[in-house]
Amino acid sequence: MKDNSGFKNKWLVAVAVYLCVDLGRLQDLFPFLSHVWPGALMTVVLMAFLVSSGDLTDSFVKGLPQTRNILLFVVLLFCYVPFATAPRAAFNAALGVSLFLPVVLSCLVIIDSREKFESVCKFLCLLFLFIGVFALAHSGRGPGGSVGDENDVGLYLVSFLPFTFFLLSQATSRKGQALWTLSAIVSLAAIVMTKSRGSLVGLIVMAAAYWIFGKRKLLLISITLLVALAFTYLTDDDYKAKMLTITATSEGTANERILSWNAAWKMFLDRPLGVGGNNFPRHFSEYQSTDLRRDMWGRVAHSLWFTLLPETGIIGAYLYFALVYRNFKDVFAVKRRHPHEELQQRFYVSMSNALLASLIGFFAAASFLSVLYYPIFWYLTALIVCLRNISLLDASVAIKNFTPNGSRSVDGF
Repeated sequence: MKDNSGFKNKWLVAVAVYLCVDLGRLQDLFPFLSHVWPGALMTVVLMAFLVSSGDLTDSFVKGLPQTRNILLFVVLLFCYVPFATAPRAAFNAALGVSLFLPVVLSCLVIIDSREKFESVCKFLCLLFLFIGVFALAHSGRGPGGSVGDENDVGLYLVSFLPFTFFLLSQATSRKGQALWTLSAIVSLAAIVMTKSRGSLVGLIVMAAAYWIFGKRKLLLISITLLVALAFTYLTDDDYKAKMLTITATSEGTANERILSWNAAWKMFLDRPLGVGGNNFPRHFSEYQSTDLRRDMWGRVAHSLWFTLLPETGIIGAYLYFALVYRNFKDVFAVKRRHPHEELQQRFYVSMSNALLASLIGFFAAASFLSVLYYPIFWYLTALIVCLRNISLLDASVAIKNFTPNGSRSVDGF
């Protein structure tokens, strides 16, 4: 059998570069890179790897049923284009999601071992350490793109903070423990610095999920103390007063958000098949409450769910919720498959807890943000499928290495 490890390593580097462009926004930090269209260039490079490897079909099969649902969701978005009020906006939404497919499919091929999975986690945490430092130096703003606005920065940091906790639990050297502790502290401080109420809600819910599913209660207590310190020293009195009104829904931006959700629900009931990607703002003025100023054309829903329902309708909601359900099902299946505390098993238990906390934290924060077409959920989906496939492979090898009397063979794990 031909050894293609070198080819896959180059492919993995290409994925890393793509993520640096997509999330780290290298082209914004180094403007001369924008002249070569790095996002489009790296997408073409990943497609070239997929085609030349001969694993394009295999990657789709490995990702079932998630890859099928993602593909159907993309097809649905393209179907709206000729019928949408704003076809260009609908096309941009469909194209944007479709461009995530090469990196998702690439991950399903090249992340085929625990070692590679952990390496990808380390790279992501280092990338978000950079984003956290950038946010601290720029009053909570990120480098750009989908990680530019304060709310978006907070959402990403909340969603990937559990990966840092995972690496901290796996670290065996003092250098590793120090690095991932620093990464966690920077991320927590940056989340507070964004002054995003939605992100703070996501952080609280994510920590609660860790408390429920994980065993490291001391870590959660430490997080709580760090957030309290960051909240005390990194925020002004106006923000603290604003946070105290987070449950006041009868006035201010919270009231406007609820009125937007009501409009989204009315739009969904009136057009249950959906109005098309990025077309909610084009129809908002038709359904807006009289309590809002007149003709607020262009207002977004300020919620993943209330973007999903009116824009993609019943079919899109079914595909998305089926994808969410399958992701949670796969993570819980990995936890059940590896329940013990020995080294290999602990990897799966710790990573499963991290992915559960990531998903829950993401959805909690995304409930207040229009992030349906952001890449973050699709990246998390790819990692979940990779973990599932690696877990199944390890489990099958372990079964083969059991002798008939139930003991492990000499070369087993």
